[in-house]
Amino acid sequence: MAIDFKMKAPIPEWESLFEQGRTSVLERFSVLKDVTPTETTSLEDVLDEMDNQGVTHSVILGRNNQAGSSNAELLNFLSGSEGKRFFGFIGIEDMPVEEAVETIHKYAATGKFHGVAANPAKIRPLTPIGDPSLDPIFEACMEHDLPFCMTLSMLITLLAEGADYDYIHPRQLIRVLDKYPDLDLIISHAS
Repeated sequence: MAIDFKMKAPIPEWESLFEQGRTSVLERFSVLKDVTPTETTSLEDVLDEMDNQGVTHSVILGRNNQAGSSNAELLNFLSGSEGKRFFGFIGIEDMPVEEAVETIHKYAATGKFHGVAANPAKIRPLTPIGDPSLDPIFEACMEHDLPFCMTLSMLITLLAEGADYDYIHPRQLIRVLDKYPDLDLIISHAS
């Protein structure tokens, strides 16, 4: 089985989010000037591309609770017939710890999500990922037996207000893993 772990989610409500990301990436990195972004624009296109590449399932990392990238929109997609080849992760970006924990409990209870995802530079208030104030997030993940996926994206981090690489540096996780040795942790964009 081949699983694509970070893909453009084929959720119509999220389309503008990905257009914004595509533009900023192409503008910021001159080495990409000759790279053509994927032409995939519909669910059918995504499924065809997955089939052509032998990808049986894909993970969709949630963002937040805001329209245009919300956990509710992702849940709606995963609950429909079109969502059967996708594993959704609850997004906890752009929210304080208390809201993140409530969000984890709310969406984990649906049984439709397979993990929790965030770029640490997008958790409010701006806090390095290893800070003990974020422990309730990791505890909620463990309570629901959900892995935590940290996006190690310099682009997103550098675009975040006031953040720098220290907010997402993997060394921040040593304390977390020492305290929660049974927490499954995924670091995307770590290569």
